[in-house]
Amino acid sequence: MLRKWSAGILPALIRSGTLIVTLLTGSFDSKGNKSDDTKYGATEINKPFSSMIIVMGVAGSGKTTVGKLLAEKLNWKFADADEFHPAANLQKMSDGVALTDLDREPWLETLREAISGWMLAGDHTVLACSALKKSYRHKLQIKDDMCVVYLKGTFEMFSERLRSRKGHFMKSKMLQSQFVALEEPDDAITIDAGATPECIVEEICEKLNCN
Repeated sequence: MLRKWSAGILPALIRSGTLIVTLLTGSFDSKGNKSDDTKYGATEINKPFSSMIIVMGVAGSGKTTVGKLLAEKLNWKFADADEFHPAANLQKMSDGVALTDLDREPWLETLREAISGWMLAGDHTVLACSALKKSYRHKLQIKDDMCVVYLKGTFEMFSERLRSRKGHFMKSKMLQSQFVALEEPDDAITIDAGATPECIVEEICEKLNCN
């Protein structure tokens, strides 16, 4: 899988501009193996670099469902950012209270530490995360070989999905606050969230050249 990323997915991402930033210098051979002079920014890589895809969007966009399917297809690790919230945040959201930037600070720091650990371990990971603001995405960008997939849709569509959910902490009335906070990325793979999860995963893989 790693060679496939190096030889196939990464060049495609560079060509299409879908990586947040790419600072790879040096060269790879035809099989995707690193040459001795390959560097990552100013730091030489002594082992294969790990990569990450963040599937982002507001509540109801389907990022967890899509993220799980994508991770399964790629045979990567999957993680849900909601599971990294402190108890106080979960309680606020369960009470229908929107989180503030201050509330999100410890959550983002915990996520950053987790991402760092996955990358150090060489774990290719798909992370489902709202990542609403550019500053949040910047904080989560541990390395430059990270790709963001944005599931885009309307308030009406996502609101209807949330109304049909049971047992989830996110309430439909909080969706408006997420749309207000949302800063749509201009450096991501943008996908219509109205399609089926299976079709969305196929489209993502087509754009990443990993089918």
